[in-house]
Amino acid sequence: MDQRMGEAYMAVRAASESHVDAVYLVNLLNQALAEYEAGEDPDVILAHLDTVIVLAAEETARGAEARNNLLLATGAQVALAGVMVYATWRHLPRLFWRRWLRVRGGWLVEYADR
Repeated sequence: MDQRMGEAYMAVRAASESHVDAVYLVNLLNQALAEYEAGEDPDVILAHLDTVIVLAAEETARGAEARNNLLLATGAQVALAGVMVYATWRHLPRLFWRRWLRVRGGWLVEYADR
C-alpha cells in the first residue's frame, strides 16, 4: 500500500513538473490518503491510487505534447519574422522609390554652372 502511494505521489509530481493543471490529481491523491487514514477498504484505496497513476501518466503525456506544439509554433513564428524582416529589407526601398517617382515624377532638371 505504501509503495503504491509513493508511486501515485511520484506520478502526480511528474505531471505537475510537466506544467499541466494537476489540481484534480492532487485532490484525488488527498482523497485516497484520507481514506487510508480512515481505515477504509484497501482494495478501494488501491483502485483510487491506480486511477491517480493512470490519469497522471495521461496528463504528463498531454503536457509533453503541448510543450512540443509550443516549440513548433514558436519556431514557425521566428521563421516568419525572419522572412518578413528580409523581405522588408530587400523590397521596401524599391517600392518606396517607385511610389516616390510616381508622385513626384516629372521634374525638370537644369544644369547650373557655378
